[in-house]
Amino acid sequence: MARLILHVGAHKTGTSYLQRILHLNRDLLGAHGVIYPDLGPNPAHHILTTPWIANPEIAPHWYGPGGPEGLWQRIIADLADRDATVILSAEPFSRMAPRAVDMVDLAARCRRFDDVTVAYVARNQVELAQSIWLQRAKTGGAPPVDRFVAHSLETGLASGIPLDHHAVYQHLRCGFAHRDIRLADYHQLRTGPGGLLGGFCQLTGLELPLDDLAPLPAEAANISPDPLATLLAMRLTHPDPPSAGMVAWVGRRLSQRYPKQRRCIFTQEEIASLVRKFNASNRAVEALSHSGDTAFSVTAAESGDWVTRDALTWEIWADLARGAYHAA
Repeated sequence: MARLILHVGAHKTGTSYLQRILHLNRDLLGAHGVIYPDLGPNPAHHILTTPWIANPEIAPHWYGPGGPEGLWQRIIADLADRDATVILSAEPFSRMAPRAVDMVDLAARCRRFDDVTVAYVARNQVELAQSIWLQRAKTGGAPPVDRFVAHSLETGLASGIPLDHHAVYQHLRCGFAHRDIRLADYHQLRTGPGGLLGGFCQLTGLELPLDDLAPLPAEAANISPDPLATLLAMRLTHPDPPSAGMVAWVGRRLSQRYPKQRRCIFTQEEIASLVRKFNASNRAVEALSHSGDTAFSVTAAESGDWVTRDALTWEIWADLARGAYHAA
């Protein structure tokens, strides 16, 4: 039977890790009847979303003859009749702006497969939004946090990435049946047996020899930096971007003051506003889930154990400024 697992995100839910470890172990997966295509230019399959979402970073030669449509046609012709499980993984499948994938069209392309499973991993909106902001900070394009939060609350989007998981589900349903969509929570997946990959296998019904897979090298890990340390370091070095060493130094100073508390770029009120905004949609999508034997719920964002942006006193700022001055 030709089976397709379509992993559509969300962004910032361990997708890069899953894509890299599946790509690294392609040969072993193939020996177990699982195909993770090497499409380039990276371990993910973002190239497959370009019929709907233009990506100027992908050079034309990666598509081969016929461009994006030709690539899709070859994938279907080569893989849709094999007695195997094919995994296609790309977060932009679930993007909503400035353009979104046409789910009716996508489902039609996948129809040649005997069975299709669409896997979507949700994350609470506070952590998801913060992680998206951090990703933008890496590239030097992060907006002021208060403006970023206000836009997210107004539109339900963070840099074009949907924070409303129910809206994503409804968009998926434009092309795929309810029975084909599998939902999971990021925290439940990564803390369960086998970690993130084990959780993904349970979600999708995928059987892999997890103990035999080659681990990712340390340099391949996509680990986000300390969020609050990143924000403070950006303010200390503005208008220049902070170095990784500066972010690490600020992180150490914060750890001396708050050794056991997590840190967050948002204020307590911003956290509360994000929770209020998306609480109803989280409950709605949870009610629609039927992810096997595992109950699906979006892990709540608990702010009580966080050091937030509004908790920083002038004393802390002065300490950081003095330290940065003497270290310069």
